[in-house]
Amino acid sequence: MFLIQNFGTRKIMKKITDGEEIFQFIDTFNLWMSETRRYSSELLSRYRITTPQLTVLRLLKTAGDLRLSDLSVKINLTNSTVTGIIDRLERAGLVSRQRSADDRRVILVKITAKGREMAGLVPAPHLELIRNAFFTLSEEERAEFFRLLRKFHESVTALRTQAPKPGD
Repeated sequence: MFLIQNFGTRKIMKKITDGEEIFQFIDTFNLWMSETRRYSSELLSRYRITTPQLTVLRLLKTAGDLRLSDLSVKINLTNSTVTGIIDRLERAGLVSRQRSADDRRVILVKITAKGREMAGLVPAPHLELIRNAFFTLSEEERAEFFRLLRKFHESVTALRTQAPKPGD
C-alpha cells in the first residue's frame, strides 16, 4: 500500500509498512470512536444522562427486567461497572431493584415509568451521527464496507479463539 504525502507543491509516494498500516487503522478507528463518543456526550449532557445509562434504559425498555449479571453480559461491561450505572439510575428514579418472585436470591433491575419516558425521549446521538455518515457512502460502498467489517470480525474472532490465554 502507498501513502501520498503532500509537501508544499510536490507529492511524494511512500510505501507503508505492515506495522504502519496497522497503526493507521487503529488510529483511524480510535478517532472515529472518539468523535462519536464526544458527540454523544455533548448531546446527552443536555438530558443529564450518560451513554451507558441510556444504553441500560433502552435495553430494559425492550428486554424487560434483567439480572445485573445479564445486563453486564448484554452491554459488555463488568458487573462492578454496571452496578455503578444502576446505582446512579436508581438515585435518579429511572430504575429500581426488586427481588425475583421465582428466586428470592435474585435481584432484578426494572425500568420505572420515568425511566421508560427518558428512554423514549432521549435521542441515540451516536446512532444518528453514524447513520448520517453511513449514508454519505454509495449503496455499493456500504455493501463493501459491511462485507469487509464482517470478514474482519470473523478473522478477529477466529484468531482470538486460537490465541494463547493470558497466563498460558
